[in-house]
Amino acid sequence: MADFTTANLPGANASFNTARDKFSTIKDTLKSNMEVDATSLTSTLQSDLLDFGDKLKTMIPELPDLPDINLQAELTSLQELAGKARIDALASLESKFGSGLSTQGVELDDLVNKANDAFASGEKISGAIPNFTIPAAGGDVIEKTKEVLQAEKDGLKELVSDEVNVEVTEGIKKIAIESVEKKKTLVTYSKKETIKTTGGGSKTTYKDDALEPQGYIVKEDTEKDTVDTSPSPPAIELTPAERMGLTDAEYNQFKKLQKENQELIRTLKKDPTFSISDFRNGNPTGGDEDLKIKSATAKLQLKTIRNVGQARLIEQSI
Repeated sequence: MADFTTANLPGANASFNTARDKFSTIKDTLKSNMEVDATSLTSTLQSDLLDFGDKLKTMIPELPDLPDINLQAELTSLQELAGKARIDALASLESKFGSGLSTQGVELDDLVNKANDAFASGEKISGAIPNFTIPAAGGDVIEKTKEVLQAEKDGLKELVSDEVNVEVTEGIKKIAIESVEKKKTLVTYSKKETIKTTGGGSKTTYKDDALEPQGYIVKEDTEKDTVDTSPSPPAIELTPAERMGLTDAEYNQFKKLQKENQELIRTLKKDPTFSISDFRNGNPTGGDEDLKIKSATAKLQLKTIRNVGQARLIEQSI
């Protein structure tokens, strides 16, 4: 192991070296006081141990009192809201994540719509949008890797070889018994036999009730499992348009404008002089002026349609 106390050693840490030296001092004290009464040794070591604990704390970052705010969790909770409560929740998300997402080239409205579509189709929101978080006390928006899913059911029991052999043997026995129990039927008929005689005639004989096996006829099982086909009332689910308070035509127009604006932004980003954060914050930036005007117009139209829907949701909640 490398000696981290070596001067100018790459990777060395001053806080670690200080704590390590203090620990060595405590060990030396213990060795030199092995014959001393334990009570006296405790008072001797107390100050050294407290000092050692303080030095260790300088190497461990302080944990936050509150957990980070997770965008996926917030958007999942948003699906349960409607009317004014939903509008207030969206405004809160905009104040927390809006500018931070913009600096990463992502629109909060786009993520909200993707979450709505995923929820309406029965999919998990975590599969539709990235895993963005922000500290509860405020700060930069951070994109993390997707969280590991937790199992909802117990794992399957692993069978050992003896259990597998028993299972296979029992299966073979069951098949053999079912084969033996199948009904076997012999078909009855009259057999005709013609023999020519020496005088030019013929002699015909019949063997009534002759039996010959003609295979197996399996008796059909007339007992059928019954299935309840009575219709159940459908669950009431809101469409993405209804969640936004829009008609289908307005929602389709909203999605069309949104797609056009995204294409305009992608084109503008190809210009190295263009800054998406400055553009969204209203600050001067490079880029094609015509494209910037079209994008600003599209955003204004999107905001107008969104406001119309929010006004309807407020009226419905009153």
